Amino acid sequence: MSGYVTSTLERHIGTIMATNNGRNVEVVVAMVVVVAVAAVVVVVTIVAVVAAVVVVAIVAVVAAVAVVA
Repeated sequence: MSGYVTSTLERHIGTIMATNNGRNVEVVVAMVVVVAVAAVVVVVTIVAVVAAVVVVAIVAVVAAVAVVA
């Protein structure tokens, strides 16, 4: 995922540099910030989903043990 984000970012920066001759640096900076925030949101979402799955699995195991006991 990070490879895709990085390559997409590089392609966009290349396009901006070509069209603006590198004058519009603030646009590049803004894009870097947006992509960085998006990447963080994706990672946090994945971590949250994994954590939820782990919690559900633990509860299921505890419930199964309780039923058996």
